[in-house]
Amino acid sequence: MGLIGKLLLLAVIIGVVFFAFKTISRVKANQQNSVRDGSSRPRETKSRPGWARRIFKAEDLVECPRCRTFVRSLENHSCKGKA
Repeated sequence: MGLIGKLLLLAVIIGVVFFAFKTISRVKANQQNSVRDGSSRPRETKSRPGWARRIFKAEDLVECPRCRTFVRSLENHSCKGKA
């Protein structure tokens, strides 16, 4: 292995160590922020959009005998389908 190969290997090792320390410091900072906030949940659960946190209730659907589509209730359904 020549001089250039040894220098490239040294650069790769330095880069790996640098990014490892950067990642470790970021994780520690996130842990300290969550302790300061008083939350024990991971950060990902806080950043979910509102629709992902909602709980949807199931509703029964009724088939319209005239147009054969499924609707929530026949009372509010204005059928413009087949006879």
